Amino acid sequence: MRPRSGDVWHPQGPPSLKELTMLHLLHYPRELIAERVVFTPADQAQIASCRGSHNRLGFAYQMGFLQLTGRFPLQQPLEILGDLLAFVAQELALDPTAIADYAQRQATISAHQELIRLHLGFRPFAVAERDALSRFLLQEATRLEHMPALLAQAEAFLRDRRILLPALSTLRRLASEQREQARVQLYTRMMACLPPDLPAHLDAFLQVDTDARLSPPSLPSRAVPRPWHPETPEALLYPILSGLSRLRIPAPRPAARRLRRPPRRAGGAAGAASG
Repeated sequence: MRPRSGDVWHPQGPPSLKELTMLHLLHYPRELIAERVVFTPADQAQIASCRGSHNRLGFAYQMGFLQLTGRFPLQQPLEILGDLLAFVAQELALDPTAIADYAQRQATISAHQELIRLHLGFRPFAVAERDALSRFLLQEATRLEHMPALLAQAEAFLRDRRILLPALSTLRRLASEQREQARVQLYTRMMACLPPDLPAHLDAFLQVDTDARLSPPSLPSRAVPRPWHPETPEALLYPILSGLSRLRIPAPRPAARRLRRPPRRAGGAAGAASG
């Protein structure tokens, strides 16, 4: 059966639920496939050295898969992206259904993956590569909060440096660890920039009056001391509130209102006084 465009197709039967959930995250437009999957004359020579049309198709498909995704396809069963297979088969003028014969030979698939890795110059994801990715993610986490954005940056970092992508669970764990480290560093830097007495005022905003006579809707406003630290420079409130937001701490209402209030103009104040 010929795979339809956009399908994730497995010649040896449907994947498990876990595999299916992972593979549904993979969708590559044909324009992106054409941009990334390019067979140079050296690549074509490697492909032509394979015996049999099914081996040439399988070798080229795995090479294109690595160029497109930064990793090799799963082997049991062989992971097939329908659009990619159709593109490779068209480039080589081969029948895409020949991939079914190739998928039966796991030893050949494994041997081809190592040949392709060496030919394209990809490195395994080892300790040095993990450390480099962690440093990169820590830097990115200072400006990116959402996990999908961090994962996309991690994949681009590894692919651009020809490092094989690890399992998605490994990328998620590294991104989560570095995002938490970035939050700690942000908090530390923010607190170091504050006047010595200001942290105590900030802590006061987190103290809730437990007086039972207060109704729940009035607790937040009654719990905040007034006025909001009048000695705090206006320019300092912006990084404070931004830092509190990144740390998921509710912003004090008086401070937020103060930032929203239009600044007074000296001329206007003098004119009002004279009037």
